[in-house]
Amino acid sequence: MRDIKVKDIIIVGGGTSGWMAAIFLLKREVYNVTVIESKKIPTIGVGESTQPAVSSFLDFTGYQQTEWMPRCKATYKTGVMFDGWNPDNQFLVDSESAAFSILDTTEYGSYGTHDAAIATGMTAKDWSNWFPSYRLAMSNLSPKMGKERLNYLNGHTAAPPNAVQWDNVAVIDFLKQECIKLGVTHIVGSVVDANLDKEGYVKELILEDQIENISGDLYIDCSGFNSVLFDLIYQCPWHSVQEFLPTNNAIAIRKKYTNPQQECHPYTKSTAMNSGWMWTIPTYDDLAYGYVYCDKYIDKDDAEKEIRTKINEWDSPAFHVPFQAGTRETISVKNVYAVGLSAGFLEPLEATNLAFTAITIGNLGKLLYETQNMYNESMGSHISRMFSMAVDEIASFIYMHYRMAPKNDTQFWKEIKERPIPDKILPMYNAIKDAPLSQKIFHDMMVKDMPGFRFVEPNAPIFAAGHWWQLMKGFGHYEHLKGQYSDDFIKYSKMVLDVHSSRMDGVLKTFPNHYDFLTEWYESI
Repeated sequence: MRDIKVKDIIIVGGGTSGWMAAIFLLKREVYNVTVIESKKIPTIGVGESTQPAVSSFLDFTGYQQTEWMPRCKATYKTGVMFDGWNPDNQFLVDSESAAFSILDTTEYGSYGTHDAAIATGMTAKDWSNWFPSYRLAMSNLSPKMGKERLNYLNGHTAAPPNAVQWDNVAVIDFLKQECIKLGVTHIVGSVVDANLDKEGYVKELILEDQIENISGDLYIDCSGFNSVLFDLIYQCPWHSVQEFLPTNNAIAIRKKYTNPQQECHPYTKSTAMNSGWMWTIPTYDDLAYGYVYCDKYIDKDDAEKEIRTKINEWDSPAFHVPFQAGTRETISVKNVYAVGLSAGFLEPLEATNLAFTAITIGNLGKLLYETQNMYNESMGSHISRMFSMAVDEIASFIYMHYRMAPKNDTQFWKEIKERPIPDKILPMYNAIKDAPLSQKIFHDMMVKDMPGFRFVEPNAPIFAAGHWWQLMKGFGHYEHLKGQYSDDFIKYSKMVLDVHSSRMDGVLKTFPNHYDFLTEWYESI
């Protein structure tokens, strides 16, 4: 095993992941960073939904939301609104760190608002109508107000990070321009091969139509599903998850606003379709739609017809994007590290793609910082294991969307519930199918198999126990739970729920329309 002193870093591939990696590493001001971007791979313009980890990532690199949101045509995202998954109930899974999940912390442990909901006999509809994030979202209000961007989530020691929705082409342009200011070396070209040394480490990259080869200390593969280094050079195995997450195609269509005050909602909408689901993502400029489906149940022409009929848009071009759901066996081989689609991709549900990117780059950055820029295969193996655990968490969460949703009226929705539950998912499925978990028990389950390592601490789960509760309760589960709660606990629960409701009554009267708030802000710059 070779210890590598990292100074020169070569990133293969642009796109959002490549430029996120570049800007993070350039901000350290200790590396020479080169991005090799192929002109053969076009960027498909889609609206993209994110998780709070992505906003935190940009904040960590030194860019405030006031800086990048206007340039990325971003809107706020309070969560994902599920429509049609439960025909009897529309509901929200929040993107605000489950801020409304904690009820109280006592010597008996941490109670959650799920306990209050059970103790007071809330139905799924009762929960949605109480849930503050849902009420704000359904009123199309901004979660911020005023030039100070005052947060409706007041009362916290620090505001939970905001998730956003943005235009991915604008995001790439923002990141690229900032990287150029920071001194990135930008090469337009296609990597076609690599020269390896006798131990199998990449010595230099061979580019098409270029005389000089490109060499570095550490290589980051951000070349998407093409995965130039991990697939072409190392033939690193790809582990598919399509036996339990069968969607494998997406159709993306843009549509102009007709009434942005109503259509530019502060959430991503997930609408159940015949053979999958459809996203609705409002950027500041327009609406982005996408149908995620499995081609076993519908062909591309019928899928396009279904989404166009649903959104009543017949002129805007449709982009068909096949994808492979799965992950690499490892994201670190020798002196090569995978980020973004090269590392793995599940599907767009819950918008975790860029969160994975932020995590994998962040873990690499923390590792290099703590080791004074040393890298070896053992270190790479550890952060690869951390990535695998994050993938397992998200795969479990997404699987439960399909498995536990009441929708059951087409072949796709019937058969996906009949597929065997994967061994990795079975413990969480058994733990949560009949009753919610406390945050402590949930967290312990998520990180119990994480190996120890003195340089990089385990990542916190992307989703909290409160998010699993929101999903399962929204689907109509846990309706008949009673629980063993004292009379005092029931009184306390009613009081806390009433306080939140009263407070939200004031928020709904005070906070501005989402689109109007962004317009006033963006036009003042």
